[in-house]
Amino acid sequence: MNYSSNVFIEKKINEIDISSEIKIRILGTIVSKIDDSIFVDDGTGTVQVAISPDMALNVSENQLVRVFGRLRSSGDGFDLYGEIVQNMSKLNLKQYNAVMEHYNKMV
Repeated sequence: MNYSSNVFIEKKINEIDISSEIKIRILGTIVSKIDDSIFVDDGTGTVQVAISPDMALNVSENQLVRVFGRLRSSGDGFDLYGEIVQNMSKLNLKQYNAVMEHYNKMV
């Protein structure tokens, strides 16, 4: 069984390639929330994420989140359909970035 289609690939927003990726995960801060959409900024860019009304009740601006979503073409760019929005407000971002830097050197 091929599980690769079930994997959400971690990406920075500026690294996203709509032509080759479908399921991604990003880590960033909600900079804006409008109805059932949030706008997440990871320091490299901002992306609109469509979320369910239930998810919208549990998120707020300035909250650090990890979004697991599917890419969708949108006009001349893309957006995400958020399947999971995970509250990461207790994450030590400095330590996380240090670990990810070491991990990326090993891969």
